Amino acid sequence: MSLFKSREFWATESDLTNEEFDCMSLKLNKLNSENDFILCGSHMGVLRIYKPSCDMSKGTLSGYKPSDLFVEKHLAAPILQIDCGRLVSGSPLTQLAILHPRSFAVYSFATKQGTTEQGNQNMVNLLYEHKLRRSAANFAIGQFGNTQNRDFIAVQSLDGMISFYEQETFVFCCFLPDFLLPGCLVYMKRTDCFVITGSSMTIESYSYKNLSSSGQNSDENDAGGTKCQCDWSINVNEHILEVEYLYDGFSKESYIVALGEKNIFCMNHAGKMKFMRRFDFTPMTMTAFLINENIMTSVVSETSTLLIYENTTLKWSAQLPDVPVAVGRGHFRNLRGVFVTLGENGNLRCSYLGTQPNLFQAPPLQSIELDYADADRELAELTKIIKSSYNELKGSSTMDDLTMTCNVVSLDDKQSTADIEVTLVSNVVFEEVNVLINVIKPFVASPNLMFFDANSNSRNTFTSTIKTQFYDANMKSSNNIDLINSLDVEIVATCVSTIGIPKVIRQVITLAPNIVYAATIPQKENRLKLVLNINETAPSLLDLFPEFGDVTTPNTMALKLNLGHSESEADKLDVVTILLAKSSSRYRLQADKLSVLFVPLKLLVDRLQKHFATNRNFKITYSGSVPFKELFMDVKMHYKVTQDIERSQLQLIELGGQFRMIQKRLISKFRDRHPMPLQNLNMLLQDTYSEILLVTEKLEVLHGNLGQCQRHLSNSIATIGLLLLLSNSNIDEVILANLFNNPIVDVDGLQWEDLMDANISYLLRTLLAKSEKDKLRGCVDSYERVTDYNKFEKHLGVLMERLLKKGVKIDEESDNTDLREENDNDQEENVGLSIGSKYAESSTRALSARHRM
Repeated sequence: MSLFKSREFWATESDLTNEEFDCMSLKLNKLNSENDFILCGSHMGVLRIYKPSCDMSKGTLSGYKPSDLFVEKHLAAPILQIDCGRLVSGSPLTQLAILHPRSFAVYSFATKQGTTEQGNQNMVNLLYEHKLRRSAANFAIGQFGNTQNRDFIAVQSLDGMISFYEQETFVFCCFLPDFLLPGCLVYMKRTDCFVITGSSMTIESYSYKNLSSSGQNSDENDAGGTKCQCDWSINVNEHILEVEYLYDGFSKESYIVALGEKNIFCMNHAGKMKFMRRFDFTPMTMTAFLINENIMTSVVSETSTLLIYENTTLKWSAQLPDVPVAVGRGHFRNLRGVFVTLGENGNLRCSYLGTQPNLFQAPPLQSIELDYADADRELAELTKIIKSSYNELKGSSTMDDLTMTCNVVSLDDKQSTADIEVTLVSNVVFEEVNVLINVIKPFVASPNLMFFDANSNSRNTFTSTIKTQFYDANMKSSNNIDLINSLDVEIVATCVSTIGIPKVIRQVITLAPNIVYAATIPQKENRLKLVLNINETAPSLLDLFPEFGDVTTPNTMALKLNLGHSESEADKLDVVTILLAKSSSRYRLQADKLSVLFVPLKLLVDRLQKHFATNRNFKITYSGSVPFKELFMDVKMHYKVTQDIERSQLQLIELGGQFRMIQKRLISKFRDRHPMPLQNLNMLLQDTYSEILLVTEKLEVLHGNLGQCQRHLSNSIATIGLLLLLSNSNIDEVILANLFNNPIVDVDGLQWEDLMDANISYLLRTLLAKSEKDKLRGCVDSYERVTDYNKFEKHLGVLMERLLKKGVKIDEESDNTDLREENDNDQEENVGLSIGSKYAESSTRALSARHRM
């Protein structure tokens, strides 16, 4: 047993039971990249390709990540051996070679790059396959006959026949003399020979020229043939487990390293023994490599010890966590010379050598008897300490320790500002109290963060007034605001007591609507009309909205934003009209845009619920069709603006690189002893700078449009969520709150559509799955960029269809229920409900979602 342990930093294991591996199941190769891939093939026919990320974080290497598994593919037959080579005619790329009991297959490995790290798609495709007439044992790949830039294949069968293939074409086959059981098969490039071991306990060399001469005019169906003669043979008097071929490019020397049952042998290409080392343990597997013209061998013993030899000298030994059946040496990002071990059951580990001591100590043979009396006393003391600590914590965290009161003390509808008074009363000593005021843009609170020190006030009462203004101070004018998202102001107070107990108090205040809305002339016709039904006698609009009592009739009210807009801008703002049916308990809200309806609709619902707070049977319902078409229009506009921003950012990056290259060229010209005229470069520099200014100005405009689209989309999707809750009482309010989050925020690399698409896919496979078969599909565990908007819109439509499958109409023509209203001017109208548009292609949407998932 070694004093030190191997420093394992990456490990994974097979998730299949009864999966088996051997020494030919592991291969490390670059596969047309800079760093090595780990290839594993099991006897159950499962091919796995890994690439450890080896990311450095605070001086430590990251462990296994699910993204490190590039490919996992189940093949039709067991995998006997896996290797790599250039096995396709006319292609300089490296392909995978996999040996099955009755076939030899060549696969290509390709990676389809995505826009994000999680978006890459790795594929393994079958290029061609050779059907074998005899059961295969192993194979070798190399440039037989000293060919250039392409590899050939030699497959050894269980009965001693070796079949040769020049990539896709069968060439010849021959038989080995005095054959009983197959052994190792390795190709030596320098001498164009094959090193073969077998049951005769010898190491033999056969030249490719002699093998081809023996196999002339042969066929795969030959039952016998000419026996070829070996070039040289060495009797080692033990069975050989593994053979590796090493080539030193500096000294032009080649070596053969063979691992036996008790010894390790090293010889040159002519069969002359270089050295031999006898072991005092049973070796399991090995790998060999060259360092500074020295032959390094890593041997694993039956006691799970990794021993490193330089020629015949033991240089290091380390303890492994288990006994592997295969070991390799790879080069990964940020770390070179990593030892990769593969266990019999698929335990794959990457480790390096270090000086971490193995502190294992054998346990005592006799255990000490427990004193149950002492244990009971100790348990009673610990219980007493826990109870006293709990009582102290419970006594110091009552609701009376800190109370917060928030009141609106003044409103200025002309300046669109409100003064909020926050009063905190504490009964215990707190080190510091922080008060945070949250409002949704474009509104701001000044100040939005306050600190109160307990030592500055002996009465433990803190009072402060916060002024909330309903426009962003960074905006040039309030004319840019065409709608608001909410009238709620959230006040959060946090504090920590002297004994370290935290406390958080949260309170939400809804400001009066007259701070941002002004009454105006009602409109007769609008595109969107929403009708709410209640099961009680409907109160008049004057009772629900007393703020607008001077300009509002009991049955009619119209609202428009009033944030100091100019007359020209005010004429462009949308008007929301609220009507109360005279003969029935119905309220109708109408406007030309879906986004402007959310705040009045939310105010109407909240005030109706407050008015009937004492009535437990009170209920608000919505039986009309849900206007999904308008929602899709806002989603499409938001998606278009985000795509324009990404294209402009890429263009700005390209222009920035071009500008720096021109600057470097100008500097190099200035350093010349005989400078040339710089007029052309100066003009190019000026043109590039002008284009950069144009793109930055465009980006500034696009970011302003994005904020406006975010506000419209936030209101639209919040309106849809509220209508769904009022339409179907069986819909989970928590799911809708998490799905239709408000406000909408976009970050670099992850837009709202990307997050929404992942949420939709998860819901359609779990809570909203149609059948148990859909639930068996794997859930989405990563975010992918939405590149096809039409597909995303279909997924969103399928989600809405499943949310409304319990009898709610989807943009169908309404039953033309008439609402009759009378105002002060004795106007009377018959209003037919025509909300939204037809929700077409529902079956196509569902089918597309199934293909997407």
